[in-house]
Amino acid sequence: MIRKDISFLRNGCSLNCELLLPEEGAGPFPVVILSHGFNGCSEHSIPYAERFLAHGIAAVIFDFIGGAMESKSGGRMEDMSVKTEEEDLLAVMEKVRSLPELDGKKLFLLGRSQGGLVSAMAAAERENQVRGLILLYPAFSIPGDLRKMYPDPEMVPQRQEFLGAVVGRIYYDDIVSLDVEKIQRSFRGPVLIIQGQKDTTVRPETAEIAAGCYENCRLVRLPEAGHGFSGGDFEKAAEESVRTVLESL
Repeated sequence: MIRKDISFLRNGCSLNCELLLPEEGAGPFPVVILSHGFNGCSEHSIPYAERFLAHGIAAVIFDFIGGAMESKSGGRMEDMSVKTEEEDLLAVMEKVRSLPELDGKKLFLLGRSQGGLVSAMAAAERENQVRGLILLYPAFSIPGDLRKMYPDPEMVPQRQEFLGAVVGRIYYDDIVSLDVEKIQRSFRGPVLIIQGQKDTTVRPETAEIAAGCYENCRLVRLPEAGHGFSGGDFEKAAEESVRTVLESL
């Protein structure tokens, strides 16, 4: 693969971003922007990116600002929320649409876990810019889970540990009011959801509800997979993701 640093500043914070191009073929290439999950990083997206590259599809990977306790991008995790991450992704989309190597009219979003929720938010916001949406174990359950955890907003601390990391009050404030089903109904392009049936972080029924809300959705259930895919489950997820892009070009 050919790797190019396309990092930039957003609101004074560095946003670490890389463009991955196929070694063969002439652009402009269709492109997939891959969003990592909560407390994750861009490197975790490379195995999926490599599969797209093998089919002549470019990939963009990046670290959300404040998206992890150890991130290549700037910012603090205590200042991060799904809305700040959506702003990051929208900025990356604008960057991608300006690059001559890429076909901005053939832009796809792939998100894992919280990155899936954020990708869904960005697709709903910029439906006319997104050709298709790929969601791997998307964390559509977080808003409801936090409402149950803190039925009274006054109970929410200014700083708390959540899923092995420390987040600020903004994390709760920006996610608890999300209307997830409205977000899902707002994107009418092709959607692929891949969900492990043994996922204990995002309940499998969450994906079933989402698939019913999206107008044009294909749901792939992996019977033995949990939250994150490896081995044969990864191979299946990568194959279905590439298929979705190729069929939507």
